Amino acid sequence: MRQGVKTRIAIYDFDTCRPALEAHAQELAESAEGLARWASFRDFIQTFAREAVDNRTCVIGQFDPDVVFAFVPAEGLGANDREAVWVSVLDHARRLMGGTAAPYWLDFLDAIAPEGIPKSPILQNSWLDPHLAQELQSSQVVIWVFFNARRFLEAVIQPQLSKRGFMILPDESDEQLSELRVKHPGCPNKVFRIPWNVWFREMVGGGFNMLYLMALVAIYLQKLEHAVTDSGQSEQ
Repeated sequence: MRQGVKTRIAIYDFDTCRPALEAHAQELAESAEGLARWASFRDFIQTFAREAVDNRTCVIGQFDPDVVFAFVPAEGLGANDREAVWVSVLDHARRLMGGTAAPYWLDFLDAIAPEGIPKSPILQNSWLDPHLAQELQSSQVVIWVFFNARRFLEAVIQPQLSKRGFMILPDESDEQLSELRVKHPGCPNKVFRIPWNVWFREMVGGGFNMLYLMALVAIYLQKLEHAVTDSGQSEQ
């Protein structure tokens, strides 16, 4: 446990979490059907959130080498204190994920119920424990999720795109885009978009592990290949 600014911080890195995560994921894979077999983060999210609230401690859990959850007991935190906690948590998340400069991040509550949509009915009908749902809605606890998207895109998605002949268009923004834009020589006048951030939000909001995200990527790549094939045939 380490001392933060007015908030204690407990850190569970991936090596610490891995045995329990893998055992639970294997149990689900053998016993659950459909999407439920990938819902192995749910129990960990609820357990870590409970620890954060009960112990008034910011709990950081690295559930995947590229995914870090931070559970922050926010009740009574002023704006300055919350900002200080955010800075400290971001620094820890970056270090845990290998020093990535600018991880993609989101608020767990927004992943459950996107901005502009009433959160109360969605939370009431979600997989969350009702007590935790109430604590999230009343801001007794906040959950921040960090993702080393750059490494995921470079190590997982880009090689698969290149293997299939797709070219990634340059990122013209100073900030990391929330989707990839790609082209294929088989249909040079079309730009395809890969909304990886939408899939990541769905993964987080559903309490799914990274196998859920990988499955979505695989399905989408198949669709891209079919789109190129269909386009090429229509032009002949």
